[in-house]
Amino acid sequence: MGTGEEKPHTTPRRSIPDLSLLTKREVEVLLLLADGESNRSLARQLDIAERTVRAHVTSLMRKLGARSRGEAALFVYRHHGALSADAA
Repeated sequence: MGTGEEKPHTTPRRSIPDLSLLTKREVEVLLLLADGESNRSLARQLDIAERTVRAHVTSLMRKLGARSRGEAALFVYRHHGALSADAA
């Protein structure tokens, strides 16, 4: 039936999204989102409409392949150096 050898179970790793796909504003939104800020708070800090924030969040989550704000925040935690450099 088999060789008797079992391969170790590994979880498939997602590839890292291309950060160049994010606009400068999306990176700004992402960095603030990772701090747990609400869309309303983000809008106030960035001096833009809350509806615009929602559009940026939707776009960046699609580009990152994130299924939740928590996943997006985790992405920031893992890649903060690269994101901070892009925002500068």
